[in-house]
Amino acid sequence: MGNLVDEVFPDGNGKDLDPEDHASHVTYPVGALPRDGHLFMGGSCPASHPVRLPLLFLEIVWDTRQFNNQWPTDGSQPFVLSQGDPTGYGQHADYVFGWEGDSLQRAMDRCTDMSGNPSGCRELTLVSDADMNKCTQNPRVDEVVEGRYINALPGCNPIQNGPAEATMVNQCNAISTYIGQPAAPTPTPTTTVVAPVPTITTTTAVTPTPSSPAGAAIPKYGQCGGNGWTGSTNCISGSTCTKMNDWYSQCL
Repeated sequence: MGNLVDEVFPDGNGKDLDPEDHASHVTYPVGALPRDGHLFMGGSCPASHPVRLPLLFLEIVWDTRQFNNQWPTDGSQPFVLSQGDPTGYGQHADYVFGWEGDSLQRAMDRCTDMSGNPSGCRELTLVSDADMNKCTQNPRVDEVVEGRYINALPGCNPIQNGPAEATMVNQCNAISTYIGQPAAPTPTPTTTVVAPVPTITTTTAVTPTPSSPAGAAIPKYGQCGGNGWTGSTNCISGSTCTKMNDWYSQCL
């Protein structure tokens, strides 16, 4: 027994990459769906979102077998998400483009095995489960969230069934600081008198440094910039290097 959660983002409006609500640029297909539902791109794109995107599919399985003997006798669903959602509709996923160079385009062109087995895509380098499990993050908030039963969900998140919007908790006393980062003290207003410093004007001759060549052309949708990026910033004809955030620019 377990909980299976699927996140699918199949259709785009062809206009926005990140609208203000971070959601309206994609939607689900319309019309009759095949037996496999969204998994194999069934249905048609609605007129509002006519662009068929490569399927973004995230599957999460929660192993709940240790609770098999604790299921409510009335058959009700006992599990809730950490933000107090007992329905599962509050499950959320973000897709952050993290492919290096043209690796995504190569995978889309050559990895056509529908089995879903990573070993079927020889175009990409495989990472073992053991290596992935080494990538962990230390706790950031000094609170008990595992190892024993807790009286309430962390962060003042009471269970709310909906369908109305969840309401905020008044006078929440949840921990609001990170480990090693205590809350900053409230500054005390002070008045400081500073004597003016004479201004000294200097003229410096600067020899311009020749710019380095842009490098090989990056394919469409490839990375072309961002903090720490040392690769090419030149996109192929028909696409432009567009800043997505401080750490990532993409050829679009």
